[in-house]
Amino acid sequence: MLLRDGRAAHLRPITPEDADRLADFQRSLSPESIYFRYFASRGELTAAELIHLTTVDHDKRVALVLTVGQQIIGVGRYESTAPTTAEIAITVRDNHQARGVGSILLEHLAAAGRERGLRTFTGSVLPENERMLDVFTDAGFEARAHLVDGIVELQMDLTPTEESVRVMEAREHRAEAVSIRRLLAPESVVLVGASIREGSFGHTLLSNLRDAGFAGRLSVVHPTAPQISGIQAYQSVREVPDAIDLAVVAVPADAVLDVVRRCSEKQARAVVVISSGFAEDGPEGRRRQEQLVQVARGRGMRVVGPNCLGLINTDPAVA
Repeated sequence: MLLRDGRAAHLRPITPEDADRLADFQRSLSPESIYFRYFASRGELTAAELIHLTTVDHDKRVALVLTVGQQIIGVGRYESTAPTTAEIAITVRDNHQARGVGSILLEHLAAAGRERGLRTFTGSVLPENERMLDVFTDAGFEARAHLVDGIVELQMDLTPTEESVRVMEAREHRAEAVSIRRLLAPESVVLVGASIREGSFGHTLLSNLRDAGFAGRLSVVHPTAPQISGIQAYQSVREVPDAIDLAVVAVPADAVLDVVRRCSEKQARAVVVISSGFAEDGPEGRRRQEQLVQVARGRGMRVVGPNCLGLINTDPAVA
């Protein structure tokens, strides 16, 4: 799944193994988010609550989590209250709000509910919780809301409408566009594997980036050289002072995974892996490529490659 900012996330059913991650998610919520979820202040989830919340039957009780890496960034769940009706609740980690997490959870909970014969979701939302109200009202489903004792009571028909389909497709299109923009129009690029040896692939990559007049910030990583072709070099990705939009990786295959992990620590959103030695190189390379995909997906990164020639964008504003 792609979030509104182009970051990749993983959507899946909750499992009992998520208890510690759910406890961490609960601890991360601000007092306001806690109040919006429970209509009161409260402390950490108890052991019994964690067992209950992570153990569902995937029929009358369904819960989905959206994760980036090992971190839960959103939880959506419903519990049936009648044969065709269920009550829904969605909570989003504070630093991932306004990124489309709630909309993704609602769309997939609605699909799961329809598959199980549900026709209606109900929900209770505080009037101050404008973001969550927008999630429901902007989803494109037929919805009704009325105020009862200071709480907005919602009813949403799960039957898809032309508007709900349009909203979902538009959300996916926007997220894809942002994600691709990180690849084709980055504001900052780091080249890991730049070489001081003229004629080498690492040196050619750097020359192409520099000579094309890349308009953004360009950094290079080299274990020993203080500078390459007039550009300051850093010994590791960790030392690069700027945020990284795009990392171009041209190191030996057995070093790629560690480099990608280091790039994720710098919040890199996209990686181009030039290096060979992956699926094209037999069973061991295939396993290495599967690990690369897992690492990148788990950290919300888009990957081009491995064993590729790179990217080109002829837009003068970028080049």
